[in-house]
Amino acid sequence: MSNRWFSYVLIEDKEIQNFIDAIIFLCNPVEKNGAHITMMGPLKDKLEISELNKIKNEMIGSKISIIGVGRFFNDRQNTVFLQCGSDFVKKFWKKPDFPFNPHITIYNGKSRDFAEKIYLIFRENRLFFELSVGDVICLQSHSGQKDFHLIFSLDLDGIRGALGGENPISQIKKMQDWERIMILERLMPKLKWLIYNR
Repeated sequence: MSNRWFSYVLIEDKEIQNFIDAIIFLCNPVEKNGAHITMMGPLKDKLEISELNKIKNEMIGSKISIIGVGRFFNDRQNTVFLQCGSDFVKKFWKKPDFPFNPHITIYNGKSRDFAEKIYLIFRENRLFFELSVGDVICLQSHSGQKDFHLIFSLDLDGIRGALGGENPISQIKKMQDWERIMILERLMPKLKWLIYNR
């Protein structure tokens, strides 16, 4: 498979970004990417600088609504995500293989049972809030890529108390699914407090 380009929307509020990134890592420690919305792709070529700057000028600072939790479940997919709404994302949306459905992936893994439990926790906590766009970037994805950007960018201070350990990254990697679910249930009130007390 040839290299492909994707355009991503990033969150402006770094504290919320860090907390959601930590939850993504908690749910799947081998996940490579933090919280983002894929807006375009796969593209054959990188966006021209002028085109990317035009998109940035329109989008940075604009609002994205989080309108609950969703899921993609089929024989080979177990994905849980935050549903997003944005007129600006819709304006620039270019994903020929998918209908308009902007989202932030929380979990994309092998276990349907685990995905169902994550989905239920997010549904019960009813997250409805707004985020601001912090940046729009265009990155290349390589076939077989083993990029561990997420693990190197994690700031786990926000969830350290819930983990109660000296080395949270090592601790999370060793957890069983039921332990991850228990931690996630403890983290959700903290995330809600962070969101609604900005």
